[in-house]
Amino acid sequence: MEEAERICRCHNADGAMEYWLEPDELAALRREIRVDPYWVPPGWKRGDPVSADGYALKAKMRVEELSKELAGLKRILILQMWQLLFQIVNFRKRRKKEYI
Repeated sequence: MEEAERICRCHNADGAMEYWLEPDELAALRREIRVDPYWVPPGWKRGDPVSADGYALKAKMRVEELSKELAGLKRILILQMWQLLFQIVNFRKRRKKEYI
């Protein structure tokens, strides 16, 4: 007995249509166990990576972006602290002169 196959199609993460052959029994099995072949994970959108490696790369790029942003904020904070310290020192010098 020859196994029947069916043509399946679906959009991939880049939005292109993909086609493949599946055994006809697989569709019956999906119906039996109530698996929705058109289910899409929540938050998924076109262009998202479909593998774990893609998500790891995306996360790594985000971490690098946030690290750069944090380094910039640290520089600004250090500069402002030095300016405040300079103002405090000048204020104390002026107050000291007033009492002398």
